[in-house]
Amino acid sequence: MPYPNLIPHQALVKSVADFFTSAALDPAYFDSINKHLLAQGKPSNNNATKFRRLGFLRPEDFIEYESFGESLEIHVLEEILDALVSIQVLKKSGVNMLIRGSDKLYNANTDAEYLIKNDLLMNRLFGFEYIIDQYQNAVFKIESWRCGTPDAGNGFLVDYLGKPVVVTNEHVIRESDDIKLKDHSDTEVSYKQMISSDKSDLAILELSSTPKDAKPFALNTNLKVLAEVLTMGYPPVPTTKGSYAVFHLGEVNSKVESYWGHPLFLFSAKTNPGNSGSPVIDGDGTILGIVTEQLEEQEGYKKGKLPYYAAIPSTQILGFLNETFH
Repeated sequence: MPYPNLIPHQALVKSVADFFTSAALDPAYFDSINKHLLAQGKPSNNNATKFRRLGFLRPEDFIEYESFGESLEIHVLEEILDALVSIQVLKKSGVNMLIRGSDKLYNANTDAEYLIKNDLLMNRLFGFEYIIDQYQNAVFKIESWRCGTPDAGNGFLVDYLGKPVVVTNEHVIRESDDIKLKDHSDTEVSYKQMISSDKSDLAILELSSTPKDAKPFALNTNLKVLAEVLTMGYPPVPTTKGSYAVFHLGEVNSKVESYWGHPLFLFSAKTNPGNSGSPVIDGDGTILGIVTEQLEEQEGYKKGKLPYYAAIPSTQILGFLNETFH
């Protein structure tokens, strides 16, 4: 469940997450917290001191260490802590019989390191609308020209070992006379080289530098069936002017293999032919795969059969990048 009401408090969210996960993720920071609180300790807090040695911290500890005094709205802190527990960044232990005046202790939960170290915490906390706002500038339009006829596709920005690259489909750039890469405002973006895979429907355009205001995506190879996903791209929309970003929500439906032995996964977010090369994004704002094609029988539409929407998983994208740059 996203918590968009906490967006105005992002700085506080980060401080709270860093503080309560410090024992597991930042021992030097936790040591400074422990020393400060020991110096301020009272006899009645002996049990709190014992639990701090095990990595557990209290809301009162955060207020004391950060010197908020009465300036912090306690209900906001409580909302943040509850939200971080719900997204598995923190776990809470109740020990009201052991610590006078407090029944809440927090420390790092299973997903804390993954989300915090990869700068994904806010994505999971605030949901897909926030992800769109953060990453829309990292999705590009690709115009390909063949014999004077234009075609449209998409690509998305990833940072591979310090190299900014736009990932797209091989069929988007195949046999093209000219390729133009454009950002959300239709400004053309230059690229150093274009490389196609000879094993799968993947290609990359390597950039000289990361475009301004474009935040690269991270690849996620942990594909789970029924994960909620978002697609983002610039398919042509009939009877409209220009090109527009179009977004669809869906879920991962199945992991499959094509007739040619290529790994794919099916997803339910609606796509159109101009969605080729669009990212398939999960609730953490990471890339699960790239839209590649619709799977359907020839003339299946005459029988009322709907197509399946297919994507190439990020494991294949990562493998292609490894082969290209190593």
